[in-house]
Amino acid sequence: MEELNNRKQHEMLLLIQDDDLLSTSQIADLLGVSKETARRWFRKKYIESVTPVGHFRLTGKEFKEFLMWNRRF
Repeated sequence: MEELNNRKQHEMLLLIQDDDLLSTSQIADLLGVSKETARRWFRKKYIESVTPVGHFRLTGKEFKEFLMWNRRF
């Protein structure tokens, strides 16, 4: 099962461009967590974000770095 998760994660990383801006919903879907969990991570600065028009966003590059440092995903 872990191998499957690693393969899916690798495929996901290949599709995300460094300059893509990912929404809270997209991040939640990609990580298999609730939107509220993703929002909480942004608010607590577990994930650094860009906030155009008051909405949390994360660049593809920052998302990949987050995944590399948080091995549970």
